[in-house]
Amino acid sequence: MTGRGTGALAGGRAVERAEHLAMNPEEVFSTDVLAIAGPIDIALPRRRIRLRSLGRAPADGDRSSRHATEFARLGGEYREAPRLPHKLMVFDRRGALVAVDPNNLHRDTWEIVEPAAVESFVSLFVRRWTDATDPRRNGVPEVVLTPREKTLVTLLAEGHTDTSAARELGMSARSVTYALRALMDRLGVENRFQLGLALGAMQAASPPRNTPPVEREDR
Repeated sequence: MTGRGTGALAGGRAVERAEHLAMNPEEVFSTDVLAIAGPIDIALPRRRIRLRSLGRAPADGDRSSRHATEFARLGGEYREAPRLPHKLMVFDRRGALVAVDPNNLHRDTWEIVEPAAVESFVSLFVRRWTDATDPRRNGVPEVVLTPREKTLVTLLAEGHTDTSAARELGMSARSVTYALRALMDRLGVENRFQLGLALGAMQAASPPRNTPPVEREDR
């Protein structure tokens, strides 16, 4: 049986027992959507429900894997694809909600409970999931910066040269060069431009006055 609107399945997440599949073709999520989805995405894995979510790969080429890493930390699985056909949710492979108009995700949804129809949407999801990629495999890994590294990155982002940044940190210009090279190696990038993009995606820089004091290093 299929229907249109917000019937019993609209609250399907509350009665799920085993699995939740989600396909999200939006390029950007609104604040309202994130406010609703965030707590639910946390609650499902806590109830030992397998959560798999498909999203759109960023159009700007952002290679940060932060979202996928955080999703995995919460107990879910996340992959990305260049294009996705429909806004879709499947509950325990017994029911599904599908956007009536895939180009207008704020309109009504179809509520699907007929087994053959639900299975067709499960098959669609599985095919897309198989072809999708985990951002953590080819993306920029999460890197925890030391207080000195964070201060150095911030100084350079503010326009300091290696020499002036070294002076601020009480270290040699050569040590600055070595520190940046080590960061590039950890992030798997080839030059300072790529390093800047990667660190920007991580939002790694913060005002020096908010970072702990660093020990001076002999020049």
